[in-house]
Amino acid sequence: MAFEIKDSLIRVTANVNGKATHFVLDNGCPYLVINSRYWKNGVQQDSAVKARGVGGEVNAGAVLIDSFNWEGVQKQHFKAIAADLPHLGDSIGGLMGLDVYKDYRVTFDFKSRQILFEKPETGVEIEDSISSRVIVPFVFSGHMPVVTCTIEQEKIQMGIDCAAFPNLVSAKLLSTMKEISNVRNTILRGAGAPVTVVEANIKELLIGDVSYRDMRFTFDNSSLSQINQGRDIIIDGLLGMPFLKQHKTVIDFLNRRVEIYRDK
Repeated sequence: MAFEIKDSLIRVTANVNGKATHFVLDNGCPYLVINSRYWKNGVQQDSAVKARGVGGEVNAGAVLIDSFNWEGVQKQHFKAIAADLPHLGDSIGGLMGLDVYKDYRVTFDFKSRQILFEKPETGVEIEDSISSRVIVPFVFSGHMPVVTCTIEQEKIQMGIDCAAFPNLVSAKLLSTMKEISNVRNTILRGAGAPVTVVEANIKELLIGDVSYRDMRFTFDNSSLSQINQGRDIIIDGLLGMPFLKQHKTVIDFLNRRVEIYRDK
């Protein structure tokens, strides 16, 4: 399926209650979340329901969905979380979270502007006969896929979040890094209040022997502290759209592996 990128976010279209509705693809969000600014009618406020994003918690509620259809993924008559998502405005229906495609193998191909969803086989070892492909296992920390990366010979644990832009990494690394460039202060906007952070390019990040060059990162501890709350594995940052754009990438959520296709 084709997708579009707007405001550095991946947008897809689903049919909700018979209406074509734009969503932001966000595997860093565990659920389908409806944007209450878009879905003005039928939202039931519930003070016990909270949604957490970069910047903290936001008020949430619930909305009854009669029908949902996205690329053959269908649900009927269910309640979805509804939250005030000001960074999305009032033209985006919400966030397409992981529970919608947690049993799928998702291919991100930015060169062709295509996302492919496939039902994978389970318990089958991949024969690595494709020389350009590197297979990297991951573990889940909560709902977040986590891979081991190397920056300047230091091993770090990075979550993969397709809605993160730029990438995010712990500010603790900033003082020790020697190969960074274009350093400046900026504002990180998410589901909560804006956060002032440092932003810079990191010369090289390695996953296995796959090199990612000059990716843009924000350096911020407060956002990471919120992301890591309640996690069994503490992550050092997030790899988002800049990571997915460099190489064709498959995230097999069911079999817990990432496939990276290096350019020949």
